[in-house]
Amino acid sequence: MLCRKRNRGARLPILISLVAIAAVMMVSLAPSDVVGSLRTQLPAALEHALAYAALGAVVSMSLRLRSWSASIVGIVGLTMLAAILETAQLFVPGRSFWISDIVGSASGACLGVLAGMMLNLVVNTVRNRRNAALLRKHAEAHPR
Repeated sequence: MLCRKRNRGARLPILISLVAIAAVMMVSLAPSDVVGSLRTQLPAALEHALAYAALGAVVSMSLRLRSWSASIVGIVGLTMLAAILETAQLFVPGRSFWISDIVGSASGACLGVLAGMMLNLVVNTVRNRRNAALLRKHAEAHPR
């Protein structure tokens, strides 16, 4: 019988993603007097795009998304999160619902997840080449 050893280190990337998502949720659902101190001079949709681009990159990098299908799931998931949080703002004092914020969030999520996916591919390629070089070096040092 084959026993698989659990990889306890696999929990850390999920925790990092959950912390990033929780941070976006807290800022999104905070009353306007609290969020006012966090606002920049940028248009709201651009702020949303930047925040969700960062979130998408963090999620993509921490979960090591490398396939198109996984990336699409990540983009759709973050877009749904943005729509839910934007709708929930209807019930938060001083906050309002704007479609343009959802569009900005979705655009940022798309860019962030894709950028993270590409960076994952680059890191994976470099890691594979380094490992192949180490294996060749070991094989040369220890011929059979």
